[in-house]
Amino acid sequence: MAKSKKDLIELVAEKNNMTKKEATDIVNSTLETIVDLASEDRLTLSGFGTFKITTSKERTGINPSTKEKIVIPSSNKLAFKQSSEIKEELNK
Repeated sequence: MAKSKKDLIELVAEKNNMTKKEATDIVNSTLETIVDLASEDRLTLSGFGTFKITTSKERTGINPSTKEKIVIPSSNKLAFKQSSEIKEELNK
């Protein structure tokens, strides 16, 4: 079963003996900070991985409703590359 942000918040609250409100503030703040720091260059968390912004190129696509060719503009995406420690942990 897929986990959600709500599940993360509940686990943080439980592990740290805090209210869900406090955990929500911490999780939201952490996620916003990751995006802010990664957008400046990249963010490396030792033993976890690296976040960075990548840019997709503009490309041609097809509108599935009209079969008309359209231009899909370039866009920024947040990419994550796991550390070797995380990779090993996930593949035990």
